[in-house]
Amino acid sequence: MVLQHQQAVPRQPSILRLFFIALAALMLLIGSVPFAGATPNPEPMSPRMLADTNKPGVVMIATIYKATVAFPEVQMSQQALTELQQKIAADILRGSLDKNNVTAIIDAMFMEIFRDPFKYLIPTNDWLTREVQTGSVGGWLYYYT
Repeated sequence: MVLQHQQAVPRQPSILRLFFIALAALMLLIGSVPFAGATPNPEPMSPRMLADTNKPGVVMIATIYKATVAFPEVQMSQQALTELQQKIAADILRGSLDKNNVTAIIDAMFMEIFRDPFKYLIPTNDWLTREVQTGSVGGWLYYYT
């Protein structure tokens, strides 16, 4: 039995296939044309508008804290700073601080000031007052069962 090789006969496109191709092309053209009422650069939606648009599925929680913060202005005690310089110099002479390591010297000075801040910082009768505000925005998604 000998099999003969048949050549493929080119098929003519059916009318149905042409119809679907034309329909797809038309949909692409219509989708790329902007609508008459559409703005070219729409305004971005605020978080509140987004939450309102997506209700009841999304709940937005916005919390804003406002406060007046006041604290006394301070002066540095020159006597305490002089004593601190003498203590640091003594530590360098004893060898507990390396005189070439500036970072270690500054760290030692700050650590001493942090141990007893009221020795070095003296409050005055002048007050520094600031209005401050901070906030956060969050939300969650409702699931109805």
